[in-house]
Amino acid sequence: MGETIRGIKRYGRYVEDRHVQNRWKYSSCTGRERDGVTFKYSGHIGEVLIRMVAQRGTSGIGRRAARSVPSKPGSTKSTEPSAGGVVMAETSIITEPGKQEIITTREFDAPRDLVFRAWTDPELIARWWGPASFTALVFRVDLREGGRYLFGMRLPDGRDFWSTGVYREIVAGERLVFTDSFADAEGNVVPASAYGMSGDWPLELLVTVMFEEHDGGTKMTLRHEGIPAGESLDMTEAGWNESLDRLAALLNELQQG
Repeated sequence: MGETIRGIKRYGRYVEDRHVQNRWKYSSCTGRERDGVTFKYSGHIGEVLIRMVAQRGTSGIGRRAARSVPSKPGSTKSTEPSAGGVVMAETSIITEPGKQEIITTREFDAPRDLVFRAWTDPELIARWWGPASFTALVFRVDLREGGRYLFGMRLPDGRDFWSTGVYREIVAGERLVFTDSFADAEGNVVPASAYGMSGDWPLELLVTVMFEEHDGGTKMTLRHEGIPAGESLDMTEAGWNESLDRLAALLNELQQG
């Protein structure tokens, strides 16, 4: 739920059993053919400018948010990337009958092979995967088509969270396709309800990550398919955005080291 007071929208929701408050300050609202708004967002990575567009089509409704992300916390806007900084971030949520997916695009000021390695090296994955408040427990990767992964994290309240999947397609430096399932500590697939998740979750989701060289850096496009519509979709989007912010920080750290 949100409320608008003197041009400032306060939006709060529960994430990881804690209440998170965001403040959105609207700076302009333009457009006749499609609804849109530009606003400032103050969050854990600093202040960013976000352009949000709501589009209605014949087959369903989607929404897209594009943001300019500062490379250093506290700055107001970044047009010149620093090493490892995020040049651009854009997220689309597609909700149509029988189809729910998140599509996220990020441009990193880092070489493609380094970004790909951060997605496939378990020691590096453990440093950016999941919310910052989670503690990495186990990150195992059998990086081959048909190989499995098992990720384990501990929540701030002491509960453990496990996920697993199978790598369906691996093209070094270019493409990763893998399934995504809730799991137990032994890597067995379990229903989302085992973690108290509501909604019609399938036992298996699909994640596709594309890597392209772009303007001396890397353009990464992530597609996550099969998430139930509603709050589950919004929470998954928020989770990916926080993880990818952490990935940007890790890429910066690796290049500076």
